[in-house]
Amino acid sequence: MQPAKSSTKAMTGLAPAAEDAQERAASRRNAARRRRNRRLEAAAPILLRVVARGLALLPLPVAHALAVVVANTQWLLGTRAARTTQENIERCFPSLSQRDRRRLARQSLAETAKTFAETGLVWHGSPSRTARLVQSVQGMEHVESAPGAVLVLMPHFGNWELLGHVFGCGPGLTCLYAPPKIRSLESLVCRARTRWGVRVAPTTPRGLKHFYSVARDNGIVGLLPDQTPPPSAAVDAPFFGQDVLTMVLAHRLIMRVQPRVVMAWVERTGRGFAAHIEPLHGDVYSADAATSAAAMNVAIEQVVRRSPAQYQWEYKRFRRRRNRSARSSAHGE
Repeated sequence: MQPAKSSTKAMTGLAPAAEDAQERAASRRNAARRRRNRRLEAAAPILLRVVARGLALLPLPVAHALAVVVANTQWLLGTRAARTTQENIERCFPSLSQRDRRRLARQSLAETAKTFAETGLVWHGSPSRTARLVQSVQGMEHVESAPGAVLVLMPHFGNWELLGHVFGCGPGLTCLYAPPKIRSLESLVCRARTRWGVRVAPTTPRGLKHFYSVARDNGIVGLLPDQTPPPSAAVDAPFFGQDVLTMVLAHRLIMRVQPRVVMAWVERTGRGFAAHIEPLHGDVYSADAATSAAAMNVAIEQVVRRSPAQYQWEYKRFRRRRNRSARSSAHGE
C-alpha cells in the first residue's frame, strides 16, 4: 500500500494548472512593481529638482497662493493628509467647536503646503533674499553663551528647515536626519540642507556615533523631537493630553553629555519669518526618561499653541503607543 501523496498544491485545493497561473500572475505583478520603483527612483530627483527650482523663481506670496490652492484641493478630495490632520486636531482640541476644528484643519493643511512651497527658497534662494525674509532671530545668545555642548530641539512647526539658514549662518549645527524612503533623493536633499554650512548625520549606527561625537566635543547638535520612533527607542509621554510614543534619544544625550537644551523654531509671519530660540529648564534634565520626555512634549506643546495651524498635524504622531504595541506583541496580534 503506497502512502498518500501530499503537496502544497493539493492542500490549497487548486488544480496544478490554476495554481501555476496564479504564481505566474503574482510574478508578473512583482516584476511590474519593481519596474515602477526603478522608474520612480530615477525620476524623483529630476522632478524634485525641477519643482524646487521653479518654486525658487516665484515671489513668496505667489508660492503661498499656490499652496493654498493645493491645500483646498486636498481638503475637497479628502486625502489621507486631510483626514489625519482633522483626526489629530479633534484629539488635541476637544474644547473647540466642530466648526472651529474644521477651520483649523484647513488652515493647517494650507500652512503645511506653504512649507513645501517654500522649498525653492530654502534650497535655492540667494543668501540676500533668504536673509531678508528671515526678519528676526531671537535667543541665539542662549546657544552662543553655552559653556559646553548644546542640544537644539526643532519641532515640525512653521518652516523648521529654515533653521539650517539660521544656524548655518551663525554658530553652526550638526543635525540628525532620517534618510528619505526614496534612496535616490538622499544626495539631493542632503546637498540642499547643508548649503548654509549645517552638517547632517543619518539615523544609522555610524551617523549616531558621529552625532554623539560632535556633542562630546562641545558642539551644537539638533534633532526633531516629535518624530515617532520605534517602541524600543521610546517611552509613552503626554502630548496635548494624549499619550504618544516619544523618543528617548534626547534624554540619552542629555544624560551622557549634559548639554544645554534649547527649543528652536521658525514661525511664518505675514511677510516673512521669525526665528525663536528658548532655553529649557527643569524636568527635561531629569534622570528619569519618562519625566524628561514629558517635559520635552510640554515645551513642544507651548510652541504649537502660539500658532496651532503652523504645526504639521498631518504627521501621524498618535498612530502608535508603546503600551499598546507591547500588549499586541504579548497576544500575538
